[in-house]
Amino acid sequence: MSPSPAASGALCILLLFALSCGPGPGLEAAAAQAGLQVDLRGSIGGSVHHHWSGDAPSGTVGIVDGRLEVSVELNRRWRAAFTFEPRLQAGFTAGDEAVSGSAGFTEGYIAYRTGAADLLAGRLLMPLETARLAAPYSLTPPDAAGRREGLFGARADVYVGSSRLQAGALQLGDRWTAAVSLRRAFAGWEATGHLVAQEQGPVAGLGFSSLVGQVVAYGEVWSVPGETALRFGAGASGFLGALLWTAEIARAPWSPGAEPVPQAGFQLAYAPFPWLGLALDGSVAHFHGSPGDPPSAPAQVPAHRWGLGAVYEVVPGVSELEFSFGRLAPPFVAASHTAGLGFRYYF
Repeated sequence: MSPSPAASGALCILLLFALSCGPGPGLEAAAAQAGLQVDLRGSIGGSVHHHWSGDAPSGTVGIVDGRLEVSVELNRRWRAAFTFEPRLQAGFTAGDEAVSGSAGFTEGYIAYRTGAADLLAGRLLMPLETARLAAPYSLTPPDAAGRREGLFGARADVYVGSSRLQAGALQLGDRWTAAVSLRRAFAGWEATGHLVAQEQGPVAGLGFSSLVGQVVAYGEVWSVPGETALRFGAGASGFLGALLWTAEIARAPWSPGAEPVPQAGFQLAYAPFPWLGLALDGSVAHFHGSPGDPPSAPAQVPAHRWGLGAVYEVVPGVSELEFSFGRLAPPFVAASHTAGLGFRYYF
């Protein structure tokens, strides 16, 4: 009998604690003599989140989650890398004490490096995005917890001068998909072209980023079969004193798997003290009205979301306290709010 998702998540979280002690000096010396390099890093944290809405009962959940990255390299030719992001969630509200969890095996592959290419096979991430706040098109969009789950397949990264060619065959759902990307770097900017084979037809995209003075400008545009309008994202990022800002406009899904809609987003990050970091982000989007709406209803329905986060470093680089507050106002339903407080340890 296979373990439940909650049990798998709990076992992986216990594994994070066990591996955080490291392999020990004796094993490290033996590995170095054999031309073997092992890197282990990650984090584990616990948090409590309270949710409330205008037309639904409030609730509180506790979350234990972590991230474990393991990398093994042999003679600078062979490399194996694995990433686990286990998550365990339990309800604290009467009538909602359900426990759920997942092991979060998001990436795991074996790679071989030749003179001008890397060959990879396993569970792979193949990021195609140029935009930073929206994702007009993605092969591996984040889930509700923000984790990106790779796809099984094989990929080749070929480097020629200042160009990189990526070609992969990936299992997307119940079928295999071919994806090709070509990136070319120029003086002060770079461009990337993408081509993805889908059952409905090829998906084509073009992205760029450039340094304009002290500001990074970037953008991407996509042609997707069955859609008359192009998907796109365009933005800029830079510093205003010690404030890091990012602003973006896009026609992209507001949530993974949704239809693309016009939207605009921003993100601000500021550290008033070395031990305190603040972040504010938000976005607004416009959705088409429901087909059943009366003629007097607006043709477009606005939606917005924003979040505020603060991180206090208890021990710099080792542990921190996290606070978050957010508001989500999707179309056609009442707005909801979430407040969270947590602790995270890095190893």
